[in-house]
Order: sequence, then C-alpha cells, then structure tokens
Amino acid sequence: MNDTWRDLYTGCGFDIYKGNNMITILQQKAELYRDLYRKGECSREEAILNIQPYLDFVNEKAKEISKKYNIKSRKVNFSGYVR
Repeated sequence: MNDTWRDLYTGCGFDIYKGNNMITILQQKAELYRDLYRKGECSREEAILNIQPYLDFVNEKAKEISKKYNIKSRKVNFSGYVR
C-alpha cells in the first residue's frame, strides 16, 4: 500500500485536476464498499483496498487546508470512516 491515489488512478481516462470526476468516482466507490463492509458482503481487506485511495485524497486535502489556515490536520482512517 505504498502507492498514492495518484499512482493508482493515473491513466484511467480522468484528470484529477480538471474537474471533480475522479473525486466523485473515488467517493462513490468508497461509499459503496463502506456499505458492503457494514452488511458483511465483502471482507475487510477488500474494503480497505477500495476505500483507501479516497481516504488518502481526503487526508491530503485536509493537510493542504490545515496548512493554509495554520491549524492541526485531523486525519480520517479506515475504522473511523466505516463507523
């Protein structure tokens, strides 16, 4: 899991910096796997594999915003997201 979300999703036809298409796709996929994991229809490993790229993006944006406003960043982890 050393790959970042940019490494995982380069070359898939979307440019992350030209609109919110890729962000929306990551969010929808994360929400789908969160629901599947809550229902017990997928394993924890499968859920982590599909949710982590979105969490990496959210944490990176939170870090940028916190740096801009000089506040401490609050990171989102897998267990907190699926609660």
